[in-house]
Amino acid sequence: MLSLRINITRACNLDCEYCYIGRTNEFLDKAFIVEQVERYRPERVTLTGGEPLLHPQVLDILQYLIQKRIHVNMVTNGTLLNRFGDRLGELAVQSESRGISFSLGISYDGNSKTAIGLLGNLTRLGIKRLKLYIYPFWKDEHELRRLLEIAAKERVAVQLLYPVPLGSQQGYTDYDQWNEYVHQFAAESSRLELEAYYQPNWAELCDIDSVLGSLTDNVSIDSDGLAYECCLLTGLENHLRLELNEKCQWRNNGGCLAITKNQGCDWRLEGHAASAICPVVICRV
Repeated sequence: MLSLRINITRACNLDCEYCYIGRTNEFLDKAFIVEQVERYRPERVTLTGGEPLLHPQVLDILQYLIQKRIHVNMVTNGTLLNRFGDRLGELAVQSESRGISFSLGISYDGNSKTAIGLLGNLTRLGIKRLKLYIYPFWKDEHELRRLLEIAAKERVAVQLLYPVPLGSQQGYTDYDQWNEYVHQFAAESSRLELEAYYQPNWAELCDIDSVLGSLTDNVSIDSDGLAYECCLLTGLENHLRLELNEKCQWRNNGGCLAITKNQGCDWRLEGHAASAICPVVICRV
């Protein structure tokens, strides 16, 4: 199944610590997006950014995809959902009536108190497919557990956001700390019977054959209109991105192509072999 991921804008109203995408004021026009959908004929489209809800045509784009009977996912920081919630709920109902999925991924940079109202409102609006992306490094153990409890109560899927060593995250990754988080996350998710996802470097926690991401069946289009095999490649500077024609080597233990292009090599391979984690490919716990 071909999946198309489109950065419809790089504009954003937040400056999240974990984000590797540089902000610009580029917006892809709906007519261009329609051209790409007709070209690639995907079964699934993910709209992201930047913050996609800042795009002036975002509701029209969503409506078009639903009319084409394409499974739709949108990744948002959640801060503008109160403004669009009713309309998104209507679109979710339309999708269900057409036999296709409409899902929201919330890349969450808030506290558990805010999450209670946000997730509760969305589920009541009829948006049944929700995933909460959690970046855990700034949260204490109690706060992380509270977020997972909220997700379980609202029947929302969760995924830990792995820190990508690109952009503001260059040079930052701590395998031992991340390993501890993953095992805590897996144990707590199991206790709460959560639908939970993380990177498949921990084979003892999942069946590696259950990997959901596919680096060969994805196309990522950046807000400047350029297309890449992997969404991480869209985070590079133009003088690096324009030369990209190599294939990802992660599945062959060759590290991350985006990091290699940005920094000369995937330096993570020099330490703990398992620390060369791909944040794009995920497993269900």
